[in-house]
Amino acid sequence: MAVPPESLVFIGIPSLSIVCWGLLLAFPELRRSMWPRYSFRPPPWRLADVCGAWLALILLIFLITSIVQATTGNESHTGNQTIATSLQMHKGEKSVIRQRAHWAILLLSERPSISTLLLVVASAGVLGPLVEEIVFRLFFQGWLHTQELRWQRLRNRLRRFGGHRMISSSAEAQSLTHGSEPRKRGIPGGAVSVILSASVFALLHARSTDNVPDPETIRVLLWGRTFAYALFLACFFAFVAQRSPHLWRQLGLLRTSVLSDVALGLGWFTAAALPIYGLQFFLSTIVPENIVVDPLTILGVGIMLGTLYARTGRLLPSVVFHMSLNLTSLLLAWLVVHFQ
Repeated sequence: MAVPPESLVFIGIPSLSIVCWGLLLAFPELRRSMWPRYSFRPPPWRLADVCGAWLALILLIFLITSIVQATTGNESHTGNQTIATSLQMHKGEKSVIRQRAHWAILLLSERPSISTLLLVVASAGVLGPLVEEIVFRLFFQGWLHTQELRWQRLRNRLRRFGGHRMISSSAEAQSLTHGSEPRKRGIPGGAVSVILSASVFALLHARSTDNVPDPETIRVLLWGRTFAYALFLACFFAFVAQRSPHLWRQLGLLRTSVLSDVALGLGWFTAAALPIYGLQFFLSTIVPENIVVDPLTILGVGIMLGTLYARTGRLLPSVVFHMSLNLTSLLLAWLVVHFQ
């Protein structure tokens, strides 16, 4: 009897994760390569830059989604309806599962076509993770991490002048440069910025099981976000090229580091896949049905992504991790929908 493709993927992902952990335990050199030396480089952001990036993304999504919705005319007129009405035929647990699902996965289940798959992959699998990593990690966490390091440098100066602790000027200079890993009473440097950015990242992914949009509205929203993401990326790379050319290094887009960063991101995702999906499944079984558990899992994912960015000082490993997670989740959803 043939094994369904979705079963092969469900079995293969945990198996790869277990093999990855076995290799990490067996080979110390592999563990060291998967935990790179702290090399955070403070980006040149001001608070105005961080707020501007957030505001630009929000406005682009709102404006372009409004334009897309207006151009669809009667096709999107039913967008004010909720999926609760359209799913009255689905009783009990099946309806609850659909309402708790991510909207992109819900669209796949309601409109299973190649065009829908390409739209979801482009929006939630490729462009979305790239934009979210730029906004949450490079801008927001990068700025928070820089403030954290500056606060520690100020504290060290106050200690020196107060006579509590003598710190050489060379050590102070290294507190905001490559290669040093500052600590604050046993807390790793950058931990506060990682937790804060991950918390905001998780909160903004919260949603309700009430008034879930119908599939056509979800499609319009995804088209709007896809165009908004593409325009935001075009503006961002133009901004980097004009204002801060050295940021290409922090993005990880150098020939000397691209392959190693891609391998690092894939390695972290492979090791984290079993804990992430295991936690998602466990929470789904114990949390009340009217509560979406995604933000709880996303908090852990955000901490992993933030730690990876803080350790390497480059964004590419986090982008690869994030894309791998989203694309794998979409693959699992597509296989389940297509074959069942």
